[in-house]
Amino acid sequence: MNKELKLITADVKENTATTYTNNYLRMRDALGVNDKRKSVKSVGLDKIEELLLDDDLNANARAGMLTVVKKLFSSEQDKERVD
Repeated sequence: MNKELKLITADVKENTATTYTNNYLRMRDALGVNDKRKSVKSVGLDKIEELLLDDDLNANARAGMLTVVKKLFSSEQDKERVD
C-alpha cells in the first residue's frame, strides 16, 4: 500500500477505508496514473480539478473522489482551493 493510501485510510473504520480505497483507485485510473510509484499529488491540483468538474463522470463518483482529494490536499494553501 502506498503512502497516499495509508494517509487516506488512517484512523477510519474498515468500511470507510474500503470506500476511500475504491475512490482513490478510481481517481488514479481516471487521471491515467498507472505507475504505482507516482502519486496523485504529483499530477497536480489543476488536472484533478478538471476531473472533478467533468460532467461525463457520475456525480456520486466525483463526490467520492472529492473526499479523497480533501484528505490528500490538507495543507492550508491547498485547502482553500479545494473548498
